[in-house]
Amino acid sequence: MVEGNPVGKIVYQGLGAGKGPTTSSIISDLNSILKGNVTLPFGFNYSDAKEFKMFDFDNHVCKFYLRLVVKDKPGVLSKITSILSKHKISIQSVLQEPLDNPKNANLVIITHNAKEKDMRFTLNKISKEKFMAKKITMIRIRNEKKL
Repeated sequence: MVEGNPVGKIVYQGLGAGKGPTTSSIISDLNSILKGNVTLPFGFNYSDAKEFKMFDFDNHVCKFYLRLVVKDKPGVLSKITSILSKHKISIQSVLQEPLDNPKNANLVIITHNAKEKDMRFTLNKISKEKFMAKKITMIRIRNEKKL
């Protein structure tokens, strides 16, 4: 980022790292430091940093996309929904698809809103079950209405 008068802050985008761009960046950073313009590495003054608060993921509420690869046996889906229910996590939709390996199934679950800490705790419980074939994939679904 380059800052100047009267243009303000300008961001340049190029080919990326290499001998020339890296050398240029280092010289530019050293030049800024020698001038007393020390806002690196985040582009803002350190004294302003105390104003920022960490995002509280534990209490963040959203829907979740879950992908579970499980052993394709009777009762597995029931066990998963039971564990989710026990931890107050409600399911919006479920899709089960066969995989190339006929012994496993792919479960895709979309939940209703839940706290992240509750979801992580619950997925930790599910991941320890013997029917799990792979690590669980969890993706937060952003709530458009809250933005």
